[in-house]
Amino acid sequence: MLGADTVIAIDDVPYRLEMAASQGYRTIDYSDADVRSALLELTGGRGPDKCIDAVGMEATHGAAHVHLYDRVKQAVRSESDRPHALRQAILSCRSGGSSRSSGSTAG
Repeated sequence: MLGADTVIAIDDVPYRLEMAASQGYRTIDYSDADVRSALLELTGGRGPDKCIDAVGMEATHGAAHVHLYDRVKQAVRSESDRPHALRQAILSCRSGGSSRSSGSTAG
């Protein structure tokens, strides 16, 4: 919206993905695809310039061991409230890119 060449919305909720697509955004359903691989493919192997976690609520992760690991880190206050979404954003950004979290204490 602020001059981005391409906006990629990532979610697993069909109506939100449809809404993003109807506004001209590219979409990735994270329940069907590996997000990092899909982002690399969509950006020609470079990765996004900016990644923004704009969930506005706690995101969930499907793997129990990842959830447990994140909960332990939250308990000792060494992680944000949506660690896996923020971690995914950081790992997906290109070298020199930036990651932001709109609802996290780690933004």
